[in-house]
Amino acid sequence: MDALAEKYYPWSPYVSCGDDPVDAVDIDGDSIFYFKPIIKQREVIGYIPFYCKETNNQYKFYSKNGKCYTGKNVFMGQVLKALKLLSLTPTGKKLINTLLGRKNIIIKYGKNETTGNVVSWNNAIEIGGINENGNITRPTYIALGHELAHAVDQLYKKTEYGIWTKGPNSEDIPNTEKYATYIENEIRAEAKLPLRTHYAIIGNKGYEPTRIIDKKTKKNLFYGN
Repeated sequence: MDALAEKYYPWSPYVSCGDDPVDAVDIDGDSIFYFKPIIKQREVIGYIPFYCKETNNQYKFYSKNGKCYTGKNVFMGQVLKALKLLSLTPTGKKLINTLLGRKNIIIKYGKNETTGNVVSWNNAIEIGGINENGNITRPTYIALGHELAHAVDQLYKKTEYGIWTKGPNSEDIPNTEKYATYIENEIRAEAKLPLRTHYAIIGNKGYEPTRIIDKKTKKNLFYGN
């Protein structure tokens, strides 16, 4: 989860799927899903599942019957654009392919966080950690990469569970943020973007107990050494 994500959204992909939308979809193979809401009279009455796969080096959404989605759903377009940008980096490409081939993952519109195999992401949230230049914004596809890293972590147990440290507001920060920020910085480096220095911030500076790279060497303090 992103330490600075603050927006919450009311709808869930579980409403019409017996609390387990993936089990309600009969599609061969593992994939990344998006459940497109069916809206009538301004109310969500159900969801249509679409799964993502790579075709000719492009990520596209397909319906249950295998038909490529060509509609104008804004969020679906944003997800595909973010996946494309992630795939331009070796780490991002590996991250996506790992999830496409391992287990069903659901992407839904909401604050940036991951719970189990459900990844919530919002293309409008640019705030996320502080970088080497003191900037607290980042490209939103980097945020999606961060959340997908959480999904990989939960699948492969990359991080010990438990609490890493207390945040600036005495909140618990889990160890899982170590791996997610490591992958985030790998993607940043490959995309030639400034590295994230801390998980959390206090005032306009990084919160030192959550530092993730060495001040001088820029190497990750937990992984890759």
